[in-house]
Amino acid sequence: MKRQRLLEKRSALDAVAVDAKSLSRTLNAEDARKLDEYLEGVRDIEIRLTKEERWIGAEKPRGELEPPPQNASGIDE
Repeated sequence: MKRQRLLEKRSALDAVAVDAKSLSRTLNAEDARKLDEYLEGVRDIEIRLTKEERWIGAEKPRGELEPPPQNASGIDE
């Protein structure tokens, strides 16, 4: 099921949204706030992973800078 959800590009949060909403109603205000923070963090990670996924297999841009000389010490003299 998890593999199928990933193949369908569905969010892990989508799978637990109903349970999280039901749980949230039973929590006190502080715990409900913590649950919301946690779920927002998971959503942020999913968004970042989706953005990074776009770079898989993509040609990376090349820099226009020349490589440093072999004897470069990293210290300006």
